Amino acid sequence: MEFSWVERFYTHFLARDISKLFSGGLFICIVEYAFWGKIDLPTGFSLESIGFLIISYLVGMAFSSLIIRLKISGKFEIPEDYENNRLLFEEDLLKTYNERVINHYERYIYLMIVARTVGLSSLFGGFLMIVIILSRNIFKPEHLSTEYYLLMFSSLIYGIYMIFDARKKTQYINKLNKELGIGIKK
Repeated sequence: MEFSWVERFYTHFLARDISKLFSGGLFICIVEYAFWGKIDLPTGFSLESIGFLIISYLVGMAFSSLIIRLKISGKFEIPEDYENNRLLFEEDLLKTYNERVINHYERYIYLMIVARTVGLSSLFGGFLMIVIILSRNIFKPEHLSTEYYLLMFSSLIYGIYMIFDARKKTQYINKLNKELGIGIKK
């Protein structure tokens, strides 16, 4: 089966990187709200907008790397026959299976990446808000808004939910990898 470079670019880079861009942007917005009580997003096509997108992407990449290192969303496994050579496994997948199977597989990998990056971003944002509450109570006691507490709790709960969801998706992908590996042998 042949995929065009546009299809491969979308499924392997653009779709996955959008989740990293979003998770970084989410964290930046939470940080802005936590420190200044408002979110100031750049408007229009400007140097500020480009800078925001680049920084969002880099922060999202950091979350993506961090969650893999922390191993809190499960370990991604490929069939034993490939001796941890994911590239060969993916090449055999493309040779063996039709477009519908590959799209289903890619969709779950994308959903796992979204759950991992956005979940960790939200969780870290919630923890940052807790740290700010504690530091403000120690150094300068002030009453924070109900919205602040609502955003903090919802960020924490959403982050925890997404990380557990990423773990479930990782388990499902590992099951798919095993089944697809058996199909490749046949």
